[in-house]
Amino acid sequence: MRKNLENNSHLYIFIILIALFAILTGGDILSPMNVSSLFLQNSHIFILVAGMTICMCKKGNLDISIGSFICFVCAMGGVFLSILKLGTPLSIILLFVVGILWGCLVGFIISYCNVPAWVATLGGYLTFRGLGTAILNNFSATGSITGIPDSFIRLFSGKMFRSDLNSFGVSSLIVCILLAVIGIVCKIILTKKEGLPITPKYYIVSAVFLLLSVFIGTSFARTGGIPVPFLWMIITVGIPAFWLDATTKGRKLVMLGSNPANATLGGVDTKKAVLLTYVFMALCSTLSACIVLAKFHAASSYAGVNFEMDVIAACVIGGVSVYGGKQEILGAVMGAVLIGIINLGLSLLGINMTGQMILKGIIILLAISLDIFIKRQDTRR
Repeated sequence: MRKNLENNSHLYIFIILIALFAILTGGDILSPMNVSSLFLQNSHIFILVAGMTICMCKKGNLDISIGSFICFVCAMGGVFLSILKLGTPLSIILLFVVGILWGCLVGFIISYCNVPAWVATLGGYLTFRGLGTAILNNFSATGSITGIPDSFIRLFSGKMFRSDLNSFGVSSLIVCILLAVIGIVCKIILTKKEGLPITPKYYIVSAVFLLLSVFIGTSFARTGGIPVPFLWMIITVGIPAFWLDATTKGRKLVMLGSNPANATLGGVDTKKAVLLTYVFMALCSTLSACIVLAKFHAASSYAGVNFEMDVIAACVIGGVSVYGGKQEILGAVMGAVLIGIINLGLSLLGINMTGQMILKGIIILLAISLDIFIKRQDTRR
């Protein structure tokens, strides 16, 4: 019973909080419009959570520069798209090149120069916020760049499989169900390919996952279509989640956190692995910046503020260990959904941003304290 509680504590907290806010809001938090809004407003956080989970495979690795880097990428995107008018395809390529360069640089500093991750990314946290603000102030008297092309906005914002708000968009429901079925089938194929057994628990989880997809798809069908950021989230979260959980290389990366010596003996180039995790984190940050830029139709110096706090909170609440070796992307996404539900629930209850920040700070502290306590208990047994 105790082991079950340790392994699934984030799931129980998730259920309790949904039930609590459902009661306090009279069920409004579960309305189709609010469910759709939850994914529309937080998809960029879910993407960042996937990258942070990969980073945290090694003990002590975090990236606290993501919020500031998003501000910088948004500023560069505004310049490329609106000032220089380079066009959507070229601008996107240049933005992702910037992301790869930053990921390689910070990954090299951390893995090959042995600089602590928090020190290296703290430098990015300060530098990119300053650079982003300077760029925006240089090109705009208001500190923001508008005039983002519609082609870019449609690619990273808005909705697909559109339907009238007064009708039921069956295509949205079908797509969500298909995505769930594809995920379940891919998991089975990868697991069998690796020679691992399919446990009864997996079929139960798959059934719950399918029901959840029906609920989400129904909400999208009743609110005009599937948010484009949701589809980007599915791609960014789904691929690494399966890779970590159902492939040998993915499990070796997780081993890097729990036992670096064994990971090296297992053929993992630990330095290269750490570098690549930061490249993936930077790519996730770049994609999130594109979504933020498209959502607000402008580049602003406020872009990315406190994103790193929400992402770290989501990871630890979702069961990602700060010690490494316990990486669950889907659990971390569940933690991100939990943060989104808290924000949405408190907003529906009329609680201001100050109260929301206080509550999230308490949740982070409790989650990390619980993680450390469980880790110590496991070590003593």
